[in-house]
Amino acid sequence: MIKRVDICLGVNNYVVWGLIFNVAKIPGRFLHTQRLFDFVPIIVAGLNFLILFWFALRFIQREKIYARLSSAIAHGEENSWSYIFKFYGHSIDAIALSLLISPSAWEHHYVIAIPIALWAIMTRGFYQSWLVGAGIFLAFCVPTFEIFPLSFHRLVGLLALVYVTKPAFVQSYFLKKSYACVK
Repeated sequence: MIKRVDICLGVNNYVVWGLIFNVAKIPGRFLHTQRLFDFVPIIVAGLNFLILFWFALRFIQREKIYARLSSAIAHGEENSWSYIFKFYGHSIDAIALSLLISPSAWEHHYVIAIPIALWAIMTRGFYQSWLVGAGIFLAFCVPTFEIFPLSFHRLVGLLALVYVTKPAFVQSYFLKKSYACVK
């Protein structure tokens, strides 16, 4: 059975699938059993469900903030900054979600995360700049190497960037921009 899993999930698969697969390999080698690989799809499905739930909560939170931004600005007058908050935020989350729950993502696939890094730089400014910098460094600057678990630095960097672009953190940037446009 390990050959079937090896074909689907190479060692350089930098997403949840690859992480759980490599975690299962460690005790499997010491116990000389392949049974642990039977649980990999179940664990990954559970983690993917939790990731989907997390992003659904982010979606709901962003929609609530958008409603407050829209109603607070000149009694519902349209403001492009509140639209940017909503639609760019949803787009950034869609990119991150596609990388996190994908069954396969290699190092060159993380190029699509560049808008997440730009969004984090633009909206966070000097707040949590060390975490933004660390996330960008881990996701894009560290070269590829095959030492588990250190080779999952891209996944850690992506999670750091997703954390700093949390809608509650980003809203202060857009509140300032929205009110500046109204004045």
